[in-house]
Amino acid sequence: MSFKIPPLKVSSLDEIVNYFSLVMNKWSGSILNATAVKDIGIWDMDSTGSVVVPFALDVSIKQISSINVIIINDSQNEVYDLGLSGEAVVSCKYDDVNGVTITRTTNGLFDNSNFNDSINNRGRIKICYTV
Repeated sequence: MSFKIPPLKVSSLDEIVNYFSLVMNKWSGSILNATAVKDIGIWDMDSTGSVVVPFALDVSIKQISSINVIIINDSQNEVYDLGLSGEAVVSCKYDDVNGVTITRTTNGLFDNSNFNDSINNRGRIKICYTV
């Protein structure tokens, strides 16, 4: 396998670190991961069972390696990792037309007045993918 080293065109320390990370990972044949994070936005989980968050990635679905979602309660003093919240969520899926769709269970953990705020951001979605 041959890998051509791209020309170094950076203007900050962060860009230099990213450049060398790219070169070393590609040179060794490793897979380089990237991450995209987006706010869920306002979602009254008590009255609405699902939310669609527009999330356009310029990558093939085959490049996605994980989707993580955290939910913040109305008091903003607790954070829930949907990967660890058991049966609280029926599904979390990404498609390249709509983005991320999150659906909570009826009468589950998030179907109550602790999650009915319609002012604050409900949480964040993180998608990891290979480049």
